[in-house]
Amino acid sequence: MLSKNMNTFNLTKRCALILCIVLGAITSACSTAHFPWVYRVDVDQGNIIDPEQLEQVTLGMTPRQVQFLLGTPLLQDPFNDNRWDYYYSYETGKGLISREGVTLLFNEGKLAEIKKREYPLVDRKF
Repeated sequence: MLSKNMNTFNLTKRCALILCIVLGAITSACSTAHFPWVYRVDVDQGNIIDPEQLEQVTLGMTPRQVQFLLGTPLLQDPFNDNRWDYYYSYETGKGLISREGVTLLFNEGKLAEIKKREYPLVDRKF
C-alpha cells in the first residue's frame, strides 16, 4: 500500500515539474512575442540635436562655447580628446526608428570640422 502511494506521489511531482517547465517556457516566449493590443512606449535616447542651435556652431569656436550651445556630448573618445559625438535616436512604440548624429573635431582648442550624419529611417515591424 505504501509503495502504491509513493508511486502516485512521484508521478504527481513529475507532472508538477513538467507543468512548471512548460509554463516557464511559454511565459518566457511571451516576452519576445509582440501582440498588437500591447502598448509600447516611445523611446528617445541621446542628445536632442536642435537645428537652430547647430547652425550657431561655427568653426573656430572653443569647446566651452560649443558645449554651451549643444550640451555635453554623448560620446567623448577616450583616446582622442579632440573628437565629440552627438547622437540621437527616437523609436516609436510601433517600431519606426529615426537617428541622427553630429561629429565635431577640434584642433588646438578650436572647432575645426563639423560632420553631420544622416541615417536611413528604419521601420522595424513587430
